[in-house]
Amino acid sequence: MASKSRKKGKAKIAFFIIILIIIIALAYAYTMGYLDPVIDMVNSHIDNSKNPNGQLSGDKDDNSDEGKDNDDTGNEIDESYDLNDYLDATPPITALNTGDLAIHFVNVGQGDCIIIQLPDGANMIIDAGSVYNSNTIKSLIMDYIDNLQITVFDYMVLTHTDGDHIYYMDDIILNYEIHNFYSPSTTTSQTETKAYQAYIDARDNETGANYYINKKGLQITGQGYSIDFYSPAQDYYSDVNNYSPIMVLDYAGRKIMFVGDAEKEAEEEFLSNYPDGIDVDVLKVGHHGSETSSTQEFLDAVKPEYAVICVNVQQALGKKWIHPNHDVLARLANMECEVYRTDLRGNVVLYITSLGQMQFVCTMEESESGLIKPVETSTVINVSSMTKWYIINNFYIPKNKYFYSIG
Repeated sequence: MASKSRKKGKAKIAFFIIILIIIIALAYAYTMGYLDPVIDMVNSHIDNSKNPNGQLSGDKDDNSDEGKDNDDTGNEIDESYDLNDYLDATPPITALNTGDLAIHFVNVGQGDCIIIQLPDGANMIIDAGSVYNSNTIKSLIMDYIDNLQITVFDYMVLTHTDGDHIYYMDDIILNYEIHNFYSPSTTTSQTETKAYQAYIDARDNETGANYYINKKGLQITGQGYSIDFYSPAQDYYSDVNNYSPIMVLDYAGRKIMFVGDAEKEAEEEFLSNYPDGIDVDVLKVGHHGSETSSTQEFLDAVKPEYAVICVNVQQALGKKWIHPNHDVLARLANMECEVYRTDLRGNVVLYITSLGQMQFVCTMEESESGLIKPVETSTVINVSSMTKWYIINNFYIPKNKYFYSIG
């Protein structure tokens, strides 16, 4: 009996040692970030079960959102940060020389608003929204347009119906003359929102305008430039983000790609239709730098030298998203792609001359953004892609756990 008792005692000790080793291993793996993909997958499943559509409602009075890129890894919002301190309705460039072109990525916080001054005097606007429906942002967009002395938009492109892209489109229509509308083909169930209905009502009341559905094969041409739609190729997508057209503006030998919130599915469709890809100079990064977009295969096919991300990391954290995603930033950095972010640089303007010379002009330097601070050590830290820290290019450390800046 004593022998059996000792054997049981040893077995219990061995069992507890094994459990202890497993706990230590899991704790180490969590600390190093090795469990992050599993945690993100579980959280994503939980969120999708709560919100099966996983879509921003787009309602004018609704701040619900996509439920993607949830971040339960301990990131903290910097409560001292106030976006209003970094908004500026003054364009870095207002006057264009004859035959030149300017693309304004307006800092609207977490959202998209892109204004293009074309070389023949025509104007285009792609989206006008922000994650929080705000009169401050609406006024900012209006003032920015007025400061450019624009009264007519020859082309208005709505990429898709999420609120951070559509909130202020009806206001633009009501205050400026619109000649041509380009809208997504979405089903009724995907577009029953107040913001989308406001857009439709305003659009349909614009007299003398032309209406187009965003689709592969569309082309806009003007004096020395063209804008080609390479997607969408289908009439229906389960995720509204994938209605976002992949468009390329070609001018003076330069190619600029706009993708809205197109995700992996849309990128794969593009690669299937254009297996040789398109070598572009500048990429407007999809879905605010989310993990849902900018796959390595897609980036390899378009080979951008520069990238612009319309984002605000603090507002994204408020929604529990990781925008921009650290892996996306790492992919761009590994390609030696120079990145301009609206939360770090304010309004970002790309100026292209008739000879194809390019220049980026921004309203602020990264150090003025209120989101980053210089590293206080000269030591260069090499970090695995699985860890929670990224030290890239100009070596900045974030105020929260994820690295958000590329120099």
